[in-house]
Amino acid sequence: MTPDATPPGSPPPGLCAACRHTHKNETRRGTTYYRCTRAAWDDRLPKYPRLPVLSCPGYEPAD
Repeated sequence: MTPDATPPGSPPPGLCAACRHTHKNETRRGTTYYRCTRAAWDDRLPKYPRLPVLSCPGYEPAD
């Protein structure tokens, strides 16, 4: 599976897939969580956003 691929049965991550502030957590059971690292200092953002994220005030494209 490629880094941006969505596991079967999971919602697509939307903007989180290409954001520099995303940390992808995968459990041993195959569940994938997208954590927003910018949420640590930006109170407008949730730590674990609901997917798919279609708009985000903290979005910055990854390098």
